[in-house]
Amino acid sequence: MPSSTIVPKTEQALEARSVVAQLDAKKEGPFLTWADGTRIPLPQPLLEVLAIAAEAMQRNQGVTLILRSTFLTTREAAELIGCSRQQVVDLIDEKKLKGTKVGTHRRLQLADVLAFIEQEDQERDQAMSDLIEHTEEFGGYDAEWQEKTPGKKEKEAS
Repeated sequence: MPSSTIVPKTEQALEARSVVAQLDAKKEGPFLTWADGTRIPLPQPLLEVLAIAAEAMQRNQGVTLILRSTFLTTREAAELIGCSRQQVVDLIDEKKLKGTKVGTHRRLQLADVLAFIEQEDQERDQAMSDLIEHTEEFGGYDAEWQEKTPGKKEKEAS
């Protein structure tokens, strides 16, 4: 299946706003309803794809859907993670990322790569929260700025 990018026209972007509003407002999952009255519930993963596409379209952004195999090459995994192919190989060798060898080639399961990305995101967010907390314990950046700004203390003293 060839990939294509869908770029909404202005009126389609307005229609997408309506879809986003409905997806946000409804607690019960939506259905596809055919002309003959047949209703098919949308499974959660398909609903998530629809929500992402509708949100992008309401901002007049193009939408491209990329199909992925459940097994990835190290190059494909590197593209998803945002690093080099060699870093993926190193992560596999260090047992930080699951991978298997098929002959002389390494393959990774898509689910494992996505789980790795999620774990890295959580660790980065926690490190940032710790850094912010530590900075605030010492008065934050403002305290350091006030100490280094010439004339600041003089103006406050007057």
